[in-house]
Amino acid sequence: MFISARDQARFGLLGLHRGNWDGEQLLAGSWYDLALTPTDQQPYYGFMNFYLGGVFPRGTNAPMGSWMYLGAGSNIIFIDPTHDLVAVVRWIDYRQMDEFLRLLMEAIEE
Repeated sequence: MFISARDQARFGLLGLHRGNWDGEQLLAGSWYDLALTPTDQQPYYGFMNFYLGGVFPRGTNAPMGSWMYLGAGSNIIFIDPTHDLVAVVRWIDYRQMDEFLRLLMEAIEE
């Protein structure tokens, strides 16, 4: 699938608002409860490409309660409900992801 960064951000906003878009519930909030539940096989992995913050092995600077969608080419949609934040990062070197998250958290917590 090829979509723009703007559309990725929209997808992130849908996740941030747990399936609610402009007052209309498109996905059940309970679906997000299930999707964000760690799996037995990998504690950092939920449904599909839900990587869970706080335990994601390449994202130790991701706060608990956050999650990210990780796609081909390390295209990332990072969602942090605590800070009401969605960040889209495209074609990042995955080895730099944790540093990006550190800088992002540092910037918003100043």
